[in-house]
Amino acid sequence: IGSVAYELDWVARPHGSLPPSVSFDSESGVGRGPPGIMAERTETVSVGEPLTLSVNATDPSERDQDDARNVSVPLRVVWSQLQGPGPVTYTRHESNPVPEQEEVVDSTSAAGRRAIARNNNPPGPESVRLEEGHGLASVIVTFSEPGEYVLRAQVDNFNAVDSASNDQCCWTNGYVRVHVTR
Repeated sequence: IGSVAYELDWVARPHGSLPPSVSFDSESGVGRGPPGIMAERTETVSVGEPLTLSVNATDPSERDQDDARNVSVPLRVVWSQLQGPGPVTYTRHESNPVPEQEEVVDSTSAAGRRAIARNNNPPGPESVRLEEGHGLASVIVTFSEPGEYVLRAQVDNFNAVDSASNDQCCWTNGYVRVHVTR
């Protein structure tokens, strides 16, 4: 007999947050939640040749717009290497400007309350912020060794008042296979 207290669910969080919707193209469908979605198409590129990867992301959350904490919750997309024989280099895409400051939500403060701190160090080129809560997040990647790679785009809305990195609710994974030749 299991406990329902540890089950993942698709129910909106207290302020309306839901996992973002992620897609790669019209044929792949849409993914939501940690299982996410794998792009149907495998990208092919040569070692040292830049490749632009893009993911469509939308926050389907329905928040109370009269609550000032719910106004303009951006999405964050972080690209990372899930598997592959060599390191991947990330370059900021021209559609991804360097933010001046980023809010970091700390849900582990001593009193258990959310504390918002300013991070004056801009995120790396693999991190894309979609201020409007939807859009296309692109990054340029370059591979150092031939082989088969899988890259992940993790999309989250962790700046929402009812979502945090320790909450199993509000992120979605998108995966892209890349075949790298000599």
